Amino acid sequence: MKNILYQAYYIGVAHWESLKDFTAEVRYFMLTAMLLILLSTILIMVLYLRRLYLLSREKKEKELKFRFQYFIYDALVESSKQEVLSSTDLIVNKFKRHELNSSLEKQLMIDLMIELKKSFSGNSKKQFQHLYLCLGLHHESIAKLSSRNISEKIKGVRELSEIGYNCAELEIAFKEWQTSPYTLLADEVKIAAIRSGSVHMLSFLTQQKEPLSDWLQIQIRYHLKALPDEKVPAFLHWLNVQEYSSIKLVLEMIAIYKQEDAIEYITPILHHADDAIKIEAVKALESLEARKQTGAIFNLLDTDNEVLKIKAIHAIGELGYAFHANLLRPLLFQHSPEVRKAAEQAIVIIQSKSSFHKVLAKPHRSSL
Repeated sequence: MKNILYQAYYIGVAHWESLKDFTAEVRYFMLTAMLLILLSTILIMVLYLRRLYLLSREKKEKELKFRFQYFIYDALVESSKQEVLSSTDLIVNKFKRHELNSSLEKQLMIDLMIELKKSFSGNSKKQFQHLYLCLGLHHESIAKLSSRNISEKIKGVRELSEIGYNCAELEIAFKEWQTSPYTLLADEVKIAAIRSGSVHMLSFLTQQKEPLSDWLQIQIRYHLKALPDEKVPAFLHWLNVQEYSSIKLVLEMIAIYKQEDAIEYITPILHHADDAIKIEAVKALESLEARKQTGAIFNLLDTDNEVLKIKAIHAIGELGYAFHANLLRPLLFQHSPEVRKAAEQAIVIIQSKSSFHKVLAKPHRSSL
């Protein structure tokens, strides 16, 4: 690179005298062109050197990852042959002889622990979490939470939650960052709080004003369903939220987890100003088999919203008692063919269930 710069310098000096024969405008244009060529050359060299650096780093990462995997595999095999030390102790001893000095080595080891933890289950899964702590890697992840770099904060939150290490610093992040103006950080913290089973999970819903993105809704549903039953929250605490995608999510989760305690809190939502939210409330009550709320659902039949009316009719068909079939008969004369069809189907369902219950209640001759 130095040779290129020297050549450019001597060429410029050598032709300096000849440039005097041209007008000022031409000299300015030629000097500008030479400067652009020089800057382009420097830029190409910088990009080339960066490419070499990235290739070298990638090669080093592969070598380190292979070495770390070998240490862990070797320790797992060795521990199966003896009962003196656990595989975790053997791995820790091996790494004490090959200390993790650079930040690259520590980061690779953190990534490897998370990757292995996801690949195993039971005691083996906990083993990698214990190894992460024994090697002091949690200090690296916690330090990232204090970084000014948003990407580092995100990485720290993700590492701690995926490895399953709940600490005070992480709980503070769950409490304060779910409503961060930085969307990427806020979304990562929302997901991590659920993944960790934190008491602060879903706390952002009370302040949610904008619709939840499709990606975030998918992630929230996925991680909620992955939680053990004892960590699933009581969703009725968020039934007062006003934003449609949020209340829809809450009602859906109540239905999935059959949280019948929420029924009395769902019923008032049938009077919500938004018909779309009323529909979600009807779906939840139907899923919870809340037969006692059939009367409240019946009041929705006065609506001009045909979609809501049809959904209410279907719910009444699933939940209603025998006398509800007679109450639905006037709908058979509605102008809308969809409403008439829904009413007819609901009546048939109610009557079939009523007949079935009568058969069950009738005593057999053998019992007389």
